[in-house]
Amino acid sequence: MSLTEQLLSRIEQSISSKDLKDSLSEKGIVQEVKDGVATVSGLSHVKLSEIVLFESGVKGLVLDLTEFAVGILILGDMVHIKQGDTVQLT
Repeated sequence: MSLTEQLLSRIEQSISSKDLKDSLSEKGIVQEVKDGVATVSGLSHVKLSEIVLFESGVKGLVLDLTEFAVGILILGDMVHIKQGDTVQLT
């Protein structure tokens, strides 16, 4: 086996063992939780009415888009969501 084939084999093994899905998804940070709504920053590509997933596993519905933050209606128990938690696009 040539050096090139060995390197390609190692690269293929390395790539196949990685979970790239999580690292490619955009994530935001919860800034505030109040009255069943989370204010989240860092979701620049989110769309209105999109479903998002909080770090705790609770889902949310995007209801408000502003320049610096997103308002997300929490579709579950809000006691599991706190400031600093991550929010992932689905």
